[in-house]
Amino acid sequence: MPRFRPRSPADSAPPADPRQLFDDVFRPGHFRVGPDLHLVWRFRAEVSLPWEIYQGRLLGAAQTREQRSFLAWDVTQHTNRGSADRPLIALLWDPTRQELHVVRSLLCHVWESYDDGGNVIQSRETCKWIMELVGTLTPAELADAEELRDEVICRIWQAVVGTSRLPLTSLEAPLPAFSLGQLAYTYRGDAAAGDAAAGDAPADNTPAHGPMRSWRDVIECIGLPNLAWRERARLLESVLRAAPRDEIADVAARCLRLGVKLPALMRTIFNEVSLSPWTGFADNALAFVHALGWSGIDEVGFLSWLIRKLVRHLTAYDLVTFHHRGANYPDALLLDTALKRLLDWAKREPHWFLEDREDRSAVPARRALRQGALLRWRYEGHAVPDAPTSSGENARVLPEPFQRVPDEQIVNPARRARMLFAGDPLARRLPPATQEILQRALADLLQLDETADLGTAVFVDRPFGFGKETLAPDQTPLLAHETFSPAIVERRLDELTRFAAELRLDLPHGWQAWRDEAKSRPRKDWRRPGLPIDRCASTGRPVAALADARAVSADIEVVGALEGSIRAIRELFDWSSLNARFPLAKLWASDRLQCVRRGNEKHSCLAIWEAASWDASNFDPENRDAPRILFESDPSLGYRSRGGVELPVAGLRIWQVLDDAGRRHDLRQEQVVAPPRW
Repeated sequence: MPRFRPRSPADSAPPADPRQLFDDVFRPGHFRVGPDLHLVWRFRAEVSLPWEIYQGRLLGAAQTREQRSFLAWDVTQHTNRGSADRPLIALLWDPTRQELHVVRSLLCHVWESYDDGGNVIQSRETCKWIMELVGTLTPAELADAEELRDEVICRIWQAVVGTSRLPLTSLEAPLPAFSLGQLAYTYRGDAAAGDAAAGDAPADNTPAHGPMRSWRDVIECIGLPNLAWRERARLLESVLRAAPRDEIADVAARCLRLGVKLPALMRTIFNEVSLSPWTGFADNALAFVHALGWSGIDEVGFLSWLIRKLVRHLTAYDLVTFHHRGANYPDALLLDTALKRLLDWAKREPHWFLEDREDRSAVPARRALRQGALLRWRYEGHAVPDAPTSSGENARVLPEPFQRVPDEQIVNPARRARMLFAGDPLARRLPPATQEILQRALADLLQLDETADLGTAVFVDRPFGFGKETLAPDQTPLLAHETFSPAIVERRLDELTRFAAELRLDLPHGWQAWRDEAKSRPRKDWRRPGLPIDRCASTGRPVAALADARAVSADIEVVGALEGSIRAIRELFDWSSLNARFPLAKLWASDRLQCVRRGNEKHSCLAIWEAASWDASNFDPENRDAPRILFESDPSLGYRSRGGVELPVAGLRIWQVLDDAGRRHDLRQEQVVAPPRW
């Protein structure tokens, strides 16, 4: 079953009373609090709050007349504006309904109405604490108290770091205090009970033992046994946000003693990090990688991976079509930071980029340099706001030195005065040795696979939440898909021609003929056939969807799901009833599965394809739309979240199966279900 942390025989015996459990997980000793954040913990035996939930979201006090009473464990922030009137994070226990609600609050710029006299109602902007519902737990639905503990720990953690690695909504994004390196949470078991660190001046009922104050304490937590992998990554991220730049070497030395897989951990951090607001995190993180003492060639490999990841993301979600038309541009800033470090290595060790070694090819490094340099060059002069932000991010009240961006800069590119990378053209950073590498990188494009990489992008999708209400938060599995577009290849080849001319690079012999051939190349010759994007249905809801790719290019095809998404498809649902009836071993062994929603918004279903049979040698365009399993997520019993993943309680209702022998089975008259692995 999905869990936040792996279950261990060493888990402490859970208390019989859930209120004791809430006391335990909400101790200040489980939190790290920075010097600029002033918090007070409280337990209140009765607190009355405006309370109404609509489509999974908590309505504001002005939108409801309903009140409800709770037992409350909360932590409240004190600012120069005074004490907050809403808790930063709280556990609200309803003993009548036997429900636990985990909430958090953010200080935001909002508009409110007021009576101006004379029967005239006006509106004005003000700052208010806005409460968000992170999640609701019913202990009776859980197997035991230890499972309840795991779920409460997960929800408190989500309250701090956000509920998704793709923060499209406020709830999915971290609290500002986390982004600014001032707040972190990790349940440390009995270790927190004996903490005697000095906390804020206690209120009458504030626990005596205070929170962790130093990032050094958090590093020790990273090595604790039985932590979730994502939890370790977020803890290290919090350290890199909190530590001063001149102490990053000390951070690296301490982390090296923990015995954790730091290269994999850093990849997870960059896969899940929220870069807005833009802080010193990127510089700290890359300085940390350098301070780990990896060989230079290993650091080049990591930078190459990061740049290629950013390029594929920005090929999918470019700064013109998405990101509020470029208003939220931290990905471009990270690309610039990583590319400059890679260029530094290219200047110092050009042979690593020009000559293959026995243990490593130079091609990936040249590919990263070519792709990163092209994209960085494309965005030079792009009009952006004074700071990277979005409409939702800009509504949050941030401390100095962060300044609020005028709303007109976000919605209207014509009102933006800043130009991206102004005064820092890429041409200035290319000495002769680096130019030679780029010329080799251009010559690599005369290989079909390298050319195809120009049109490769990664889009994300939440296909299992189709039955959810329109505005309901969605924590169903987020699947990532590799896509390919010949039209994007054509555009990139044209851009590279202009790029080479501006940077005075020599194009390889035969470039013009190759470019012309690429534009007329039959689709099947690219060796990346997939599902046409027009076969993918839109969700009809404001969530990430594969159908977003239609805004990028009409000829995009979905090649296959990434490894983590394939693993989620296999492991989150129990397919044993199908496996017992039909030969499906070949399907589940494939490393190119994909799960997409096909049809349209009103009439659609989910489908699993096996893309391994789409190689050019045996590609049959007539059968590429032949799914192996057709099914639908059944919303009839609602959705339930476990370990931060939301799944339909009724599971997946199977409509049709195409087995390994090519036989098709219609199951619509039967009740065949793949239940979630609770």
